[in-house]
Amino acid sequence: MKSNKNPVEDKYGATDADYEYSGAASRSAWPPLIFSGLLAAALVAVAWLRYDDLRQWELTGGSIRMYAIERLCYELGGVWLFPVFLICCAVLLFYAGIKQYRHRRRLIRL
Repeated sequence: MKSNKNPVEDKYGATDADYEYSGAASRSAWPPLIFSGLLAAALVAVAWLRYDDLRQWELTGGSIRMYAIERLCYELGGVWLFPVFLICCAVLLFYAGIKQYRHRRRLIRL
């Protein structure tokens, strides 16, 4: 990072050199939020599609391929547990994106 001849202190006494994002080196806060939102939406879509596949399989019978975690969820909670698990992961992912967005906005403002 370039040295600043006139370091600016924030209200806590820290200078620009103490922060990763300052001045021209600042990054936009939006990409983590957008990326996590898109991934969360994709997880919700996968959850819905998998729920629909499992429901159709239960109605028609036959065989279906499942991963180990999917089979465990199906045996423990039926058709709904695996999609609910995926939706919970999507919510956590979106929450992490919001936290990262807020963190970057705070660093940019300093």
